[in-house]
Amino acid sequence: MDAKRLLIVAKIRRIALQEAQQAVADCLAEEALAEALARSWEQKIWRETEAVAALDGTDQGALVFARWLAEARHKLVAARASYDGSMAKTTASRAELALARRAVSVAEDLWLRAQAIEQQHAEKRSQAELDEGMRSRM
Repeated sequence: MDAKRLLIVAKIRRIALQEAQQAVADCLAEEALAEALARSWEQKIWRETEAVAALDGTDQGALVFARWLAEARHKLVAARASYDGSMAKTTASRAELALARRAVSVAEDLWLRAQAIEQQHAEKRSQAELDEGMRSRM
């Protein structure tokens, strides 16, 4: 493959690399939001549990808290699952980024090699033309 085509391939690979980098950034942002939500629910549950424990509550108050706590725990489980999913997505995205980096490296190496080969061929042709010109003068 000639150097011009390999340069195009390298440019396409660089674009794919940029997209993979953006995907990792997006995943990290999503992961941070999911983690913040899970921590928020953990803190809410802790604060409310502490507040209820400090009060001399009625049975009605205890019942309301128990319902709230069940719902809050459900939301915490969902938030943790979302966080786990986002971490898995980030891991996969990082693997894709590593592959994209390697693809850029390979494409650029091939382009440089092809460029060097074309340069060598050009130099040989030029030398052959010089040699031919010298022979024709003799």
